[in-house]
Amino acid sequence: MTEVIDHGIDTNTDTQSIADTICQHLNCRNIGAWLEDLALKLDVPIAAIIPTSPVLRHEFFLPECGLRLVLNHPHAGYVEEGDIDRWIINEAQFIVSDQNHSDDAVLLPFDLDPDNDTPETVQTKLDGDTAGLSVRSIAQGDRRQSYLLDDAVVVEIIWRPELRGIDRV
Repeated sequence: MTEVIDHGIDTNTDTQSIADTICQHLNCRNIGAWLEDLALKLDVPIAAIIPTSPVLRHEFFLPECGLRLVLNHPHAGYVEEGDIDRWIINEAQFIVSDQNHSDDAVLLPFDLDPDNDTPETVQTKLDGDTAGLSVRSIAQGDRRQSYLLDDAVVVEIIWRPELRGIDRV
């Protein structure tokens, strides 16, 4: 079971990327105002990010900026319209290979560099325990590596074939 932090978070994203702010809002409640702000920043209707009727699993995908979110509402199946502050983002995915690298593209979180980072440079940025990316897995074409951060967040990176540059976070 994933711990859910039950507090609001500052919605000011001027000093950090949208991707970093999304990661700060993982598994948090009381983020309704922030979700509305996110919809404005992404230029999508709020109903695209969170449907009016609560569901156990809602996927929001914005291919032009490589962003995929998985959200849920704890009252799914019990009410027709859910409280916006009860939605929870369970997963965020940043897909570099689908990004158009325009100014509107979602940047990667944690100051990750999609073109130049390596497992070694990311280890210094994320400073967490790692799993995956063994010689055997690389030989089999599995270039996934997980970074286990202190705040119960797991950051999985799928590396490009040469292990320089990132396909997906």
